[in-house]
Amino acid sequence: INTLFSLIPIVATLFVAFKKKNVFVALLTGLAISGLMLLFETGDYLAAFNSVPDTLGSSYFVKTILFLFLTGSLMTVVSRSGGGCG
Repeated sequence: INTLFSLIPIVATLFVAFKKKNVFVALLTGLAISGLMLLFETGDYLAAFNSVPDTLGSSYFVKTILFLFLTGSLMTVVSRSGGGCG
């Protein structure tokens, strides 16, 4: 049942992103819901903030951000060169 609860922030983030058409607000909503779930689970309201440095310092996080940056850059180059016009 814990697996189903872990999907709640993802579903909420996607719902807000499609409803509001604002990714930043959607990500903040998902982060807030995740923090509240962690608060109810552990009882420690700082647990979410204490885990942030560990997450940001992991090699998988850095590789994922680098991949997303390079993919976005490639899409921008293709779009500006007229490659998306058909």
